[in-house]
Amino acid sequence: MTQNQTELWAQLREHLHRGGAWWYLWFSDDKSSRWYGVGKSPTLPREKRDVYFGVHPTRIPRGTAKRATIGDVVAINCLFADLDAKPGGKENARAHVEQLQPAPSVIVDSGGGYHAYWLLRDPFIIASDADRERAKRAQAAWVKFVGGDPGAKDLARVLRVPGGVNYKPEYAPNFPTVEIIAADFDRVYALAALECAAHRAEEKQMPKTKTAPAPKKSASAGANRYANAALTGELDKLSRATEGARNTQLNASAFALGQFIGAGALPRDEVETQLANVAQLVGLNERETRATIRSGVESGMREPRAIPRSGNGHEPRCDPNAEAEQAESAPSIAEQAGQYLVRDGRICRRKKTQDGTVLVPLCNFAARITEQVAHDEGADDVRRFLTLEGTHADGGSLPAARIDAGQFAAMRWVTASWGARAIVEAGSASQDHLRAAIQYLSPNIVSRYVFEHTGWREIGDKRVYLSQGGAIGGASVAVELRKEIERYALPTQPQNVIDAMRESLRFLEIAPKRVTVPLWAAMYLAPLAEIIPLRFMLWVYGATGVYKSALTAVALSHYGDFTQDDLLQWSGTANSLEKYPFLLKDAPLVLDDFAPQNDQLSAQKLEQIAARLVRAVGNHGGRSRLNSDLTLRTIYRPRGLVIATGEQLPNGQSLVGRLVTVEVNKGEVNLSRMSEAQDNREVYPDATAAYIFWLGEQWTQLQETLPPQWRELRAKARQEGQHARLPESIASLYVGFDLGLSFAVACGALTESDAKRLRDEGWTALCGVAERQHGLTEEQRPTRRFLTVIAELLAQGKARLQHTDTPESGGDGEMLGWYDADYLYLLPSAAYHCVAKYERDEGRIFGTKQNALRKMLAEEGLAVVSDDTHLAALARIGGKQRRVLKIIKRDAEKIAGGIPLEKVVTVVTDT
Repeated sequence: MTQNQTELWAQLREHLHRGGAWWYLWFSDDKSSRWYGVGKSPTLPREKRDVYFGVHPTRIPRGTAKRATIGDVVAINCLFADLDAKPGGKENARAHVEQLQPAPSVIVDSGGGYHAYWLLRDPFIIASDADRERAKRAQAAWVKFVGGDPGAKDLARVLRVPGGVNYKPEYAPNFPTVEIIAADFDRVYALAALECAAHRAEEKQMPKTKTAPAPKKSASAGANRYANAALTGELDKLSRATEGARNTQLNASAFALGQFIGAGALPRDEVETQLANVAQLVGLNERETRATIRSGVESGMREPRAIPRSGNGHEPRCDPNAEAEQAESAPSIAEQAGQYLVRDGRICRRKKTQDGTVLVPLCNFAARITEQVAHDEGADDVRRFLTLEGTHADGGSLPAARIDAGQFAAMRWVTASWGARAIVEAGSASQDHLRAAIQYLSPNIVSRYVFEHTGWREIGDKRVYLSQGGAIGGASVAVELRKEIERYALPTQPQNVIDAMRESLRFLEIAPKRVTVPLWAAMYLAPLAEIIPLRFMLWVYGATGVYKSALTAVALSHYGDFTQDDLLQWSGTANSLEKYPFLLKDAPLVLDDFAPQNDQLSAQKLEQIAARLVRAVGNHGGRSRLNSDLTLRTIYRPRGLVIATGEQLPNGQSLVGRLVTVEVNKGEVNLSRMSEAQDNREVYPDATAAYIFWLGEQWTQLQETLPPQWRELRAKARQEGQHARLPESIASLYVGFDLGLSFAVACGALTESDAKRLRDEGWTALCGVAERQHGLTEEQRPTRRFLTVIAELLAQGKARLQHTDTPESGGDGEMLGWYDADYLYLLPSAAYHCVAKYERDEGRIFGTKQNALRKMLAEEGLAVVSDDTHLAALARIGGKQRRVLKIIKRDAEKIAGGIPLEKVVTVVTDT
């Protein structure tokens, strides 16, 4: 088992066995079990045995001869499904499991199909027979919902262990390894949410009945009309409540309708359902909504409302609408607010009793909301935060508390912000009244709206560009970027634009044009992201000490005060590296120091992070994930231009094809000119701000003219054999370069003749970058990489080939096949796995599947295929018919750098 698989299996096991004491491995050959305490991590046996594990934890061990029963299971931490590949083949099964919604948290390739796990946020503890029945129903419904094997739905199920091997006879001799192929341990669900999803799907499939059941008889018709009018009125009030008053209105409506429930005039379940539906429509949090409704309804039920009746004991015979108008209304907002006051430093509630009104303390402090701030990241949802100030009943002041508005109603923030001395009185009613009281007692709340991203926004009737410095284009708005990106600050009133632009142009002279032109072009291309596709990353690479980071930091100074110490690092978390390209809209983001790692696991992790980001940029996509309540999380798609620096490039032809690579060699950076640029970079933001203002004035025209210009440049940039994305990227960079020069001419910093010269030099430089990159892309081609590694393995003595005329004998290295004067005859699986292991040991990932590689070798004319089914050739070697990869030897030697492979083989064989 690889280190990465070991860690994933340990993390999965740790999550699945929460809430229990024991778990076990089960061996199918002799039906035996091995039991372990939760947290223990056994080593899988080396012998060829099919190994399974109990998905759910148990109370006690059952012994070596027994498996767990359903009655032994003490908790469930997931719902699972065994998705068989037999009906439509494994590819169809994988396509099915990958498109499931809600998406699985973990997917395991079992060799013959897939095991999918939907992890629960909290363990569901089985403490009663009712709990066990619920867990059984949920698991069975889920298997049906996702199309899993109906025979694999029991709670005592065992599934294959990741890292094991599937030794079913039909897979011989190439028994597949059981592997975790996808894992997101942050993707967790509430059991109730999954049950609801399965139930909704089942309801859709149920046939409708021909007749509806008769309504239950409750109070008299007149009372019903009266109560129903009140229900309609309260739902209408809630739907019309303004933001900031909705929780208060929900509580008031629940209380008022609870009084009708207490009088027997309305059914509780219907009232709570309708209130919850309207609350969800106006944007209230579902969990807090349920608590507020329950508390308000129960409080109202304790004070039932008298239903109006006529003098003869019957309901008055009047028009229902008129009766509704005469109905007693719910308390007004002013009446509700009058319930609460501060007395002796404590928030109290006025409560009416038979003996009069008494004051009921709700807490031992006074608090008020002083500020509510809406934070806009440019996504669909806007996050809101509240600032509260308070004093303790003993007169001491409490520190200002800043909390997420969604956490306010639960009141847990009191202890978290103010410690154990701040006490909320016992009882859920006290908590609900305190929440309402603080809102009512905060009449002068300062409201602010803050933007947390850069780039273009339509605000009112103005198009403005946001940065930490404010809005370029006229609107007066607040911009507060995260601390990590707060240096992106452009002046709203640029100064000395001509001098600033001339200083910006001098950047082109710091190093060869093939280095400086892409960087300078990127600075002027980034604000055009809404018009020009930015489906590439600019990757500046070179050995340590060539000043690539310092040079890139000077370029980034067009957007603020940056040195190389201020650049964001590749060492950040995967989630943060996903968020920054979203927040830095229409601006360049630099990720510094993609460097070799000290260990294999770190190298693979860095490669995976890079691959995810490069693909996200290339596809303008982001990870689609669900919250635990099955609502879709915000998808953070890249919205700017991403630049990376590093000592190396990421692996893989498809990844390199999504880059524009700029190599910086030793001695190419003119240190005197760079030092001068570092001293003067403070004026760069004035040039950028003026350029952005210039773009905004002609934005509508640019939307019409730039796309066809870009398409013409793309056609001009195409060269034979290039990766399809590279001409697009070169065309995009040149658009930025050309517009930057056009602005320099427009503001008077550059003459037209100098601009023409620079345009010619810039196009030549970018074409040179494309030509260099074509060679890099070819080096990363899977077929070339495969044959290159084979040659390296032979040269290092880690592998050997034997001449077809030589009797089989031992030798150094792993036996990979045979050779003669014209061909290499490689053992397909042995050669593939040897190459994959070599790459893995080097911290790289050979991501091409074996069948896909064989097809590529054949299509590129590197291999001779006589068996189309297996994409291989049949050859008689040593008197035996063998299925081999028949590689044309001279082509393999050409890829290996012209070294005759028989020389390499002879050296290996002779030693």
